[in-house]
Amino acid sequence: MKNILFAFVMMIPFLGNAQSEGIEKFYEKYMHLKEVDMIDLDGFLLNLAIEYSDDSDAKAVKNAIHKLRIMNMDSINYVQKADKLALLRSLRTNKFEELIQVRDDGAKVDILIREEGNKITNLILVVDDVDNFVLLSLEGWIDWKHLENLEIDVEGSEHLEKISSKKKYNRA
Repeated sequence: MKNILFAFVMMIPFLGNAQSEGIEKFYEKYMHLKEVDMIDLDGFLLNLAIEYSDDSDAKAVKNAIHKLRIMNMDSINYVQKADKLALLRSLRTNKFEELIQVRDDGAKVDILIREEGNKITNLILVVDDVDNFVLLSLEGWIDWKHLENLEIDVEGSEHLEKISSKKKYNRA
């Protein structure tokens, strides 16, 4: 019994990392390309961004986010279709649920979330277009009401506005 408990405790860090294994593989494959812009904020840097906001609603949103990662290919999309499908399959396997899937002016937009109780612990935005690709990943302990105040100035992030109306109809 003691050995089983010890084995389980030793596995806990790996269980936590399993949620982002597909995302990590995806980032690793594409982040080194010259045309790829990467933003990876957590801890101290994310807290610095919070300090510059005077809006209390914006501050509550930013306080709920523990990690923000953005990969942006602005003028060319290098992502292979098989890689995007593998990413989405990996997310679904790791208990992400598809919240929204839309086509907007030729772009394919997927928003997936993972919840714990009434909180969103992970949010993924994937925008796939001929000329650009965006992968945005949020981790934290985010209330649905926080999403209404979420403003991120990245190509494709305007699709996050659709989340609050989706929540009103499907999660009330």
